[in-house]
Order: sequence, then structure tokens, then C-alpha cells
Amino acid sequence: DLIGLENILTFVESGNFPFVIEETNYFHLEILMELADYTLKDEIQKSPNKRIGEAKLLNYMRQITTGLLNASKKHYAHLDLKPANILIFKNNAKIGDWGGSVFLKHNQGGSISLIGSQEAIAFSEAFASPEFLASCYDDEGINFNLHLCDIYSLGILVLNCCGIPLKE
Repeated sequence: DLIGLENILTFVESGNFPFVIEETNYFHLEILMELADYTLKDEIQKSPNKRIGEAKLLNYMRQITTGLLNASKKHYAHLDLKPANILIFKNNAKIGDWGGSVFLKHNQGGSISLIGSQEAIAFSEAFASPEFLASCYDDEGINFNLHLCDIYSLGILVLNCCGIPLKE
């Protein structure tokens, strides 16, 4: 569903490839994707004062926001937005690592169901919204808009790009 959307990492190919361990055949999944020049995390670390310039930051945020909007239109929430998951291609930013994302099913009456297991969601606490973190530790589950969690993470990502250190 996310294939071909602007500012989202392009999936090229996958398949099961055999390999041998102690004369026993196993198969493992290989996923081939675009090769980025570097990540936003790399760029922050190499930048003076660990800050990205305003013009470049605005350009990246526009592109990341476009990617999030496109994913949202397809009912996906990323839930692990952080500098290490933003891949840079010649000054173009794309969102990668969709392995912990969720598909949100819109039900009649306006409610939203999470498709998949909440326990399987991967995220970085430093970039996760307070509502999302609280939902991970209580029995009530998720009763809020998960797309807003990505917007919160985007705001924390901007702070990180402005020189405020966060531990991923």
C-alpha cells in the first residue's frame, strides 16, 4: 500500500534465499530497498553544534510531513519516527523502517481499529508521545489517534535537529 508514495522509502524486491548452517538448509527473508546517502541522524552528528541549518531543516520537514500525510491517507501510522529512520538522498528526505508501523482500519461510526498486535509495535521512547507511552503500560490499550503520535514525534525530531540531544 505504501509503495510508490512520495517521501517514503522505495521497496525494490524481497524473497526467500537459501543459506546453509552446519549442513542444514534454512531460508531467510531478504528485503532490497533504495540505498540512501546517509540518515538524518548521521547529518545531525556531523553538523556543527549538532544542528542542521534552518533552510535545510525546513526542506526536510516539508518532505517528511509529505511522507507522513501520504501514509496517513493510506491509513498507516509509522510510530517510530526518529532521525535514524529518515534517509537522505541528495537533500531529499524519505521515511524508512516501516517494520513497526500499523495499519488503521476505519470502522462504521468513526472508530478506528488497530490491525496487528500492539505488542509488536517497535518505537523509541525519546520520540514517542506521552499518550502512546501510557498506552503501552496500561490495560486500556489505544484509545486515541495514532497519526497524532507521528506528529508529536516529528516535533521532537525538529528539536533534535535544532541541537537538543535525545537518546534513541
